[in-house]
Amino acid sequence: MLDRFVVVYLTDILIYSRSRDSHLQHIRLVLQCLREHQLYAKLEKCLFFHTSIEFLGHIICPEGITMDPRKVEALCSWEPPRRMKDFQCLLGFANYYLTFILGFAKLTGPITQLLRKKVPFQWGPLQQQAFEALKKAFIEEPVLRHPDPHRPFVVDASNVLL
Repeated sequence: MLDRFVVVYLTDILIYSRSRDSHLQHIRLVLQCLREHQLYAKLEKCLFFHTSIEFLGHIICPEGITMDPRKVEALCSWEPPRRMKDFQCLLGFANYYLTFILGFAKLTGPITQLLRKKVPFQWGPLQQQAFEALKKAFIEEPVLRHPDPHRPFVVDASNVLL
């Protein structure tokens, strides 16, 4: 069941299916499993037969997976960090979505160099430029598309040291 048509994270359960009939069957199996283990879901918190849903800060839809627009808005309203603690919060938040941002490590390089030991925390023009570029990358709202098994997969890490 797990990772075949169900994803569970703490108290969040996501059931996914390719058709309405299989979804109904999957729902029955999950509810039966919950009942067998004396676990219960609150009906008012359940959504059934949705093609688009928010799950763990992502929007999952037939086209793929996007970042939750509320999270994007939160990052875009973020002020430049003034203290190391603010900076760590910013990076932690941004890192959660790094798979959506092409060249994330390169883009955030001027910012992450401030994490090095014996580097004073000084927010300068390079960091501000990287910060604005990061915000712009988030605003573009990239979509992680579901793989198409009928098309070839290309993996290229030739410009990266392995």
